[in-house]
Amino acid sequence: MKSHHLLFIFLLSAVPLKAQNTLFYQCDSLLDAYYETRNYETLIRDWTALPTDSIPGLEHVGILGIMLDRYDTLHARQTMDHLTRKYGFDVKTYLSLLHIRHSCFDSARTDSLYQVWHKAQGAERHEINRAVQAFREREYIVYQTYMKSDRSQKIEKQEEFLSDLDSLFEHLMTLCERQGFLPNTETNGYGNDVSLQLMHILAEANAWEEKWCRIHPYIHTAFQKGKISNSYFFIYDREAYTRRQCQCFGTFDDRVPFCESMCGEDAAALKALRKTYLIEQADSFLQRNAYWLSAIESQP
Repeated sequence: MKSHHLLFIFLLSAVPLKAQNTLFYQCDSLLDAYYETRNYETLIRDWTALPTDSIPGLEHVGILGIMLDRYDTLHARQTMDHLTRKYGFDVKTYLSLLHIRHSCFDSARTDSLYQVWHKAQGAERHEINRAVQAFREREYIVYQTYMKSDRSQKIEKQEEFLSDLDSLFEHLMTLCERQGFLPNTETNGYGNDVSLQLMHILAEANAWEEKWCRIHPYIHTAFQKGKISNSYFFIYDREAYTRRQCQCFGTFDDRVPFCESMCGEDAAALKALRKTYLIEQADSFLQRNAYWLSAIESQP
C-alpha cells in the first residue's frame, strides 16, 4: 500500500491542473436545464457557443439523442461528423440502437470520416485501442452474466463471480499501467469509456479498498489530463454511501461524513481534493446528489 501511496503523490504533483476539462460540468448543466425546461432553442444556442473541439465526446453523444428526438438533422449530422472524425464514432450501430433509419444520413461520408480518424491514430495507438475494446467486450459479458442471475444464483456462484471480477480488474490495471491513465473515450475512441462498469467492479470485487487505491492514481491522472468526466467522483461517493461508507470526494452534504483516510491520505487532504476535482462548480450534480440522498434516506 505504501508504494501505491507514493505513486498517488507523484501523480498529484506531476500532472498540471491546467489540463482539466472544465466543460464537463458546464455541458451537464446545460443538459440538466433542458430536461427541466424542454427549451431546445436555448440548449442549442448555449451549446453551439461552446468550443466544439473542447467538448468531451460523451457530452456530444449526450446531446445527440436530443437532436435526433427533435428532428434537428442539421445539428445531428454536424455532431456525428465531429464524433466520427475525432473518435471513430460508430454511427450505424448508434442509430440502430435508437431504431433510426440509416438512410437519413450519408453513410459514405461517415465511412470517409472514419478513415480520417483511422489514419490519424497510428499503429501503436490502434494496438492499445484494440486491447481496450477487448477488455470492454470481456467486461460486458461478466457484468451481464451477473445482472441476469437471480439472488440464489448469485449466492451460489459468488466465489466464481468474484474470481472473474478479480481477473477482470487485473486486466484493467494492465491497460492503465500500459497507457499511464484510465482508458477513456477521449483517448481510446468512441465506446471505450469504462465508468459505469468500473463502478460496479469496484463495488463488488474482493478487497475493494485495496483495488480502489491501486487504480485511483490512474483515474486522477486521466482527470487532470481532461480525459474523463468530473462526474466519476459523484458516482463513487454514491456507490460508497449505498454500502454505508464515508464519502471521499465531498459530493454530499454534511449528512455523509468524510473518510478519515483513503490510500494514506487523511481527511484534510481528502477535503482539499474537493477543489482539485472542481466539485464546487458542479451545481447540477450537487443538486442531483442532494435529491438522491434525500430519496435514499426516506426509504424505510
